[in-house]
Amino acid sequence: MMNKIGRNDPCSCGSGKKYKRCHYLIDSSRPTNKELVKMRKKFAEDSRKRIYVLQKHGIFIDFVAPAIFKEKSIWALGSRLYPNEKPNITFHEFLLSALAQELGKEWILDQENKTLEQRHFIMKCHHYYKEWKNKENKHPEDPNNNETIWSNVPDGYSKSLISLAFDFACIIHINGQVPKQIIDRLKLMDSNYQGARYEIMVAGILSRMDCKLEYLDEKYKHEKKTPKHNEFLVTDPSTKFSFSVEAKSKVRKGVLHEEGQIIPYQLWNNATKPYKDAINDQIPENIAYVVFADVNSPPTPELSIEKKPYFKKILENRKNTPVNKPGNLDPCSAIVYTNYSYHYQTQNESNTNEAVLVIPQYAKYILPEALVIKFQHTLNGYSYIPDIKYDGTIRS
Repeated sequence: MMNKIGRNDPCSCGSGKKYKRCHYLIDSSRPTNKELVKMRKKFAEDSRKRIYVLQKHGIFIDFVAPAIFKEKSIWALGSRLYPNEKPNITFHEFLLSALAQELGKEWILDQENKTLEQRHFIMKCHHYYKEWKNKENKHPEDPNNNETIWSNVPDGYSKSLISLAFDFACIIHINGQVPKQIIDRLKLMDSNYQGARYEIMVAGILSRMDCKLEYLDEKYKHEKKTPKHNEFLVTDPSTKFSFSVEAKSKVRKGVLHEEGQIIPYQLWNNATKPYKDAINDQIPENIAYVVFADVNSPPTPELSIEKKPYFKKILENRKNTPVNKPGNLDPCSAIVYTNYSYHYQTQNESNTNEAVLVIPQYAKYILPEALVIKFQHTLNGYSYIPDIKYDGTIRS
């Protein structure tokens, strides 16, 4: 049996100092076993509540609450620490800071030295985001709270920017990084931008689903003769199901750094072309195949999904397809049509979340039902970006 050490007794560490001058302060600052059990229960309960809210919005991953240390906020994504952020910034502000680090200070400074008209779309979004943030019609989160947090419905530019930032964050959190070659393409002011942005969006969606990605461009980048391949090889840990993913985005004149003038009446044409391109020459062998096809059309929030112009084209395409029959199985296990086209809404209020998930009845490989449900939840919730507070809860 050990006797309790008195404050004036010699410290047991052998330093020769009195206990009160040595390890007393350290020992007294440590939580007791009872306190540790209570803390663990609270952390577990906070995490359970946070996960419930996230999954309700189609986000099947959890995030670590930030901390304050030496007047800096510390955030984490996956194995990465971000220890030098401004104190008391919101999760959304942290996302934008993390995005800036991915894009690089030199590129950002170069863009800021250009006129607004000459800037890359991302930096135009950042300019208008700052304008939106400074608008006078903000709404305080809680009039009875002294917390200096303000909220407002984002416009198209701001939504485009924060969605890109959250896609990056989800990818880093679950899959480590966005490959440099994709980021390099993202920063170009031509059609490379749109292709890279859509690949990041798709990777962000899959990361929200807690899927593990293998970037096939990275896999083959050192080979002299690169075989035809898709964007990603994907594995869903919960079902152990693997599939290959191709991401195609509809290019439209004058939109997202594409040359030419916008032709308004053509902005809903050829909605199924990305799917047809993916089917024509990039079907993988011996694995399930999922195609993501970006419609890239102006949102029509006033119309139900069945009445949207591109939805009719999708139905026609499925009706006329030669596959998806008992004797001619569909090579696709799923076709995902997305139209998260916030860029068309510019400085107007952003209120779009359009996606169509097609599951062929007669597919070569059948997706597990649990994976289909997860897909649908995540697609429906893509526009939702949580705001995680310092106490681990999610700001409503």
